[in-house]
Amino acid sequence: MKAIPLLERKSSDSGWSLLEILVACSIISILGVMLFPVLSLAQDRVRTVKCASNLRQIFLGVQTFANDNNGFYPTSMASGLIWHARIAPYVGVTLLAGETAGAPPCRDTIFLCPLAYRDTSPQRSYDFNSRIGDNVTTTDDKLTAVANPGQTVMIADAKNTSWLQSSADISCRHGKSNANLLFFDGHIEGATYTDISTRTYSQFIRGQ
Repeated sequence: MKAIPLLERKSSDSGWSLLEILVACSIISILGVMLFPVLSLAQDRVRTVKCASNLRQIFLGVQTFANDNNGFYPTSMASGLIWHARIAPYVGVTLLAGETAGAPPCRDTIFLCPLAYRDTSPQRSYDFNSRIGDNVTTTDDKLTAVANPGQTVMIADAKNTSWLQSSADISCRHGKSNANLLFFDGHIEGATYTDISTRTYSQFIRGQ
């Protein structure tokens, strides 16, 4: 029997050819490009839900604070502390040095929206409505001061400031330019900037 030279033998399990590997890589790349927007959108939705969860926890903290302080909201003028510092003990957040005034450094607490990285300088990413009143010695800051709690925003996605004074302070960082808004009655809405800017200022901000 004549032996077949080693170099002439053909193996049935020689694996993929270079062409097949290139084709497979191309298909995987195309699928990756097609799936990336879908996966990114799904991830954004998860973060939007997390943001809404943050706002719900903050609302509970504000309500508990008000119950302990004769119905007053956690404004800052009387204590020298920003609103988030006043409710921090009520929501289980321990603030570090330098985080009790102004916009604190970026940390993963309920005061930071998961999509705040899209802002120029992500710090605390929610603002409290300051137009209801900004001093706990005045009656304007009481729960009863808000005539239209279901139409008046309490806290919103915002641009690294302490207080919400107009719709211009709101950051529409979710999805296709949406912002999460927490109202004084506790409900949360997602709204576009166009929707926000067309709302009646006296109700939306002033609570009248």
